[in-house]
Amino acid sequence: MPLKVSLIGESPNTRAKNLSESFLFQILRLVADTHVEIVSIRDADLALVYPYRYPFNSTVTGAFFETVAKRLPNVRNHGPEALLRKMYRIPTHTRMLAVSHENLDRRPWQVFGNLLMQTEIPRLTFWPQELDPKGFRLPYWWNYVDWPEISQLRTAKNTRFGAFYDLDVLCESQDLTKNLTSRSNKAVWLTSHLEFPRGAILKMIRKNMEVDVLQGVPWGQKLDLLRSYKYCVTSEKSAGYGYETEKNLEARMAGCIPIGYIQNPFSDFDENAFFFEPPTEPVFTIPPLLKVRPALGGLFEYLGGSVL
Repeated sequence: MPLKVSLIGESPNTRAKNLSESFLFQILRLVADTHVEIVSIRDADLALVYPYRYPFNSTVTGAFFETVAKRLPNVRNHGPEALLRKMYRIPTHTRMLAVSHENLDRRPWQVFGNLLMQTEIPRLTFWPQELDPKGFRLPYWWNYVDWPEISQLRTAKNTRFGAFYDLDVLCESQDLTKNLTSRSNKAVWLTSHLEFPRGAILKMIRKNMEVDVLQGVPWGQKLDLLRSYKYCVTSEKSAGYGYETEKNLEARMAGCIPIGYIQNPFSDFDENAFFFEPPTEPVFTIPPLLKVRPALGGLFEYLGGSVL
């Protein structure tokens, strides 16, 4: 029997081009020991609930929803999980797993996070276990690691970066004496916007070096592009507990010196493995990016005990 899954609010930029190759679906497949089938919510065994739909994808509607949920007696009495089920027509017998690759410490996604913290719904978020013991911390970048348990089930050409992240590279020191002499002595920033604080960070960096700000890099070509630059700006767009996306890892995979980065609390990264201001002295070696080598055992155990 297949595991029948329904997607609610699923975001296309958080999965592989081929959904069957996506990280979470392959993990569910291994834990359930069967193949995964996408079905309607009426027929699902498991509902994956993402915050990328009304009312959680808008600051205005999210604030209105949160206010109403706090004030109406019938909502308070039935509880936030019952409210989610009613909103998205999730049957009471259907298991739920909340998933967010966004920073739940900022609007509009914060409304979704606040709701989850009032429930027993299993969830995969950026939050560390110290802050959310009922959830499991799943950084966004785990989706694109070359995990040995699922490597044979996916192809790197289906990633935006152009390759999966190699844990050996991320867990070893970076020797900068070999591969930077032929690169442009500039920084590159792959970003879709320069809203605060990105504009201020860009202005600061440009006092010391030239920065190419690029958008619309074709799918699968980010690695080759980064390899032509000595520096890569890796600023996050917001601060959050445990919030880390792909930027520092892709700079390390491409052999760039990461700059413009401010570390978030509960980070996986070594604070000496990146820079905020561009270094004024020559840099020959950078420590390993990851403080601890991650493993999938905890995720398998969490999903097996809480979801499947």
